[in-house]
Amino acid sequence: MRREGRSVMASVKSKPKKKAAAAKAEEKPARLADYLLARAPAEDIAAYDAADLERAGELAARAVASHRKGESVVAVDADSG
Repeated sequence: MRREGRSVMASVKSKPKKKAAAAKAEEKPARLADYLLARAPAEDIAAYDAADLERAGELAARAVASHRKGESVVAVDADSG
């Protein structure tokens, strides 16, 4: 559609898109424990106390956070709770 010799679309300005990194920074990061437990069958986690599952999630998140590209992480905690 044209109006007064100009395209209507040319006169419409779109909002600049947020960069992916900026958009992700605004989102609240999900906890690893929540992600892992969301898919676990109830019978698999029934034998564990909530505090033990929480601690396991924290330890797993710490191990994942320490990972660097091209390296492996093996985490053995003697004081796991």
